[in-house]
Amino acid sequence: MPTHRILLAEDDVTVSGLITNLLNRHGFYVVHAKDGEEALAIINEQSFDILITDIFMPKVEGIELIEAMSILAPQTRILAISSSGRAGFCDFLTLAETVGADYKLKKPFSPNDLLSTIEEMLSMPVKSQYNEDNSEPTQEVYYIAEIKENL
Repeated sequence: MPTHRILLAEDDVTVSGLITNLLNRHGFYVVHAKDGEEALAIINEQSFDILITDIFMPKVEGIELIEAMSILAPQTRILAISSSGRAGFCDFLTLAETVGADYKLKKPFSPNDLLSTIEEMLSMPVKSQYNEDNSEPTQEVYYIAEIKENL
């Protein structure tokens, strides 16, 4: 069985270490990016089954990363994680789902919650880059080359 590839965008070294160790022990291949900017550079070079992204990071934040992923790697499933849930009326994890995250988890979460969420995500159909009739790429696919050139 092929190993599932996960990109983890997390600026907290302790949290990223715990998540990486847990997922490695359960057979996942994890690449760590210290912020959204590094995650975008990595996604230009490699493909992943899942992106796990913190919402608040330096340089490029999680919301921006999620938005970019819908164009750069639309087939990648996205899990948004954050300990900060609100600012006024804005719930950032709900906002993450609105802009493209498939799932969300509020920190702190248990190892079992993370593993079961990932298993559920992997059971989802892979997102398509094509229109519903598979006849031609969606409009977003036409912009991938242009965005990659500007990174």
